[in-house]
Amino acid sequence: MSSQTDRSEDQMGRQWDKFISNSVLKMGTGLAVGSVFSLLIFRRRLWPIIFGSGIGLGFASNQLQ
Repeated sequence: MSSQTDRSEDQMGRQWDKFISNSVLKMGTGLAVGSVFSLLIFRRRLWPIIFGSGIGLGFASNQLQ
């Protein structure tokens, strides 16, 4: 007698799965864009890479709500 109701644990698991996949994708994109800017414009500084990754993580966490 299994019910078709959706448990809160399943909803939370799907939400975290979506967050993790979004954060990997968006942090990777931010890392790539930051690397390009670092190589071409800022003479191989580290901060554009860190900044781009942080922006990607911020966008991913914004969609968590």
